[in-house]
Amino acid sequence: MWRFDRQRRAVVAAEPRDRVAISEAALGIWRGTPYADCADTAIVPAEVARLLETRLTLIEARAEALLELSHAQVAERGVVGVRGDGLQPLAVLRAFRQAGASAPEELSLWYCTYQFPPLPQVPEAIRGKAFAAVAAAYLGPAEEAERLLQPLRAVPGPALDLMGPVPMEDLGRITEEPIDPTPTMEHSMFLDDLGDQVIDRLTEVAGAGSGSPLTVLQIRQLGGAFARRQPGDGACGHIEEPYVLFAMGVPAAPGLAEKLADTFGRLDQAVTGHSNGRTVPNFLGPGDDLDRVWTPQTRRRLAEIKQAVDPMSTIVSNRPVQG
Repeated sequence: MWRFDRQRRAVVAAEPRDRVAISEAALGIWRGTPYADCADTAIVPAEVARLLETRLTLIEARAEALLELSHAQVAERGVVGVRGDGLQPLAVLRAFRQAGASAPEELSLWYCTYQFPPLPQVPEAIRGKAFAAVAAAYLGPAEEAERLLQPLRAVPGPALDLMGPVPMEDLGRITEEPIDPTPTMEHSMFLDDLGDQVIDRLTEVAGAGSGSPLTVLQIRQLGGAFARRQPGDGACGHIEEPYVLFAMGVPAAPGLAEKLADTFGRLDQAVTGHSNGRTVPNFLGPGDDLDRVWTPQTRRRLAEIKQAVDPMSTIVSNRPVQG
């Protein structure tokens, strides 16, 4: 525990970037409640309380240092969020792949196709049309963002270009994700790669002219922090796959639910051999098998823990590990 205390003291005088590194190193030493094997000893409870408080101090120091770094980067270099729309899904998707191939961790990319219904309430400019879009967030200089996103700029015929700086508080608006509850049907899976065969197959299922009932088909690039093993990782741990695919439709008319379910099946077929069928927990649909989130080993361990600490199921989850 002396190493833990020593690193806590070092955090106090360190610069923000060093505080992050020191606090993460100290937290990496933590291996659960200290002195658990002699908790009944008279002097132990006070020492355990002190160490738990120290751990919370380190967690707070790390969070504050990260916030300081973020504010400094925004003030000095700016946070650049870029998004470009085009009418050529195949070309846009390949440009997305190219931009992501050498992307640094500061660059996050999302590819989307949008299908707008031919309804009078939809603006005329997009009514009944399909669009391909790439949303991106880059933490760094605008000039470097332009260089990294050159493959997207090279796609001809953009319908709308919204690339440009955004303040930190608007980062969550870059992808324009809906924030109101909406009755949807959703399906997702990890992708092992985004080769030409996968791109061609996905375009056939959900590209322009496919007749797809999907409102959105999205491919998010992962990697970076997603792929790193960290001390204290949860049950899902790190993600080795480089992409996650997400499809969503709104069954707003009779027969659409059946068409959406059929399209989900066609997507599964399109990525056969390029996906393990698993997904992230927050993309798991109602009634989906939990084995799509956890490996069999992880699920068995979670079930064992549940049986050991809560055999009467006092804690109720909407994703019960015991089936």
